[in-house]
Formats: sequence, C-alpha cells, structure tokens
Amino acid sequence: RDLLGTEQLLGLLASLTEQLQGAFWQACLSSDGAELAAEAHKMVSAAGMLGFSELSALCAALEKACLE
Repeated sequence: RDLLGTEQLLGLLASLTEQLQGAFWQACLSSDGAELAAEAHKMVSAAGMLGFSELSALCAALEKACLE
C-alpha cells in the first residue's frame, strides 16, 4: 500500500477479482487443462504482486497439476 497508494491498490484488487470471476472461472468450467493452466499462471503473478502469497501458491499448484 505504501508504494502504490490505496486507490491504485484497490484498482489492482478489483482487476484480480475480475480475473478470478471471469476468465479463470470460465477455464475451470471448460475442463480444458491447458486453458486452466494458463489462467492459473496469470493468477500466480497477479496474486503474488498484490501480496496474496497463499493464493499465488495455490494457483501455482493448480497450474502444475493441470500440466501433469
């Protein structure tokens, strides 16, 4: 928050929420492992950037599972 400011951080959090509710959720519903892995990979970066390390780690595990 100190680096970005509250307003910018809230905007990034809104983008993360949209991503979770949008393409990521659609990939879950599609049962397409490659698509889900790609969306999980995007979430790893986005969640990590915002400090949501647990969500980032879970998405990394999901990505790995989809690629196996």
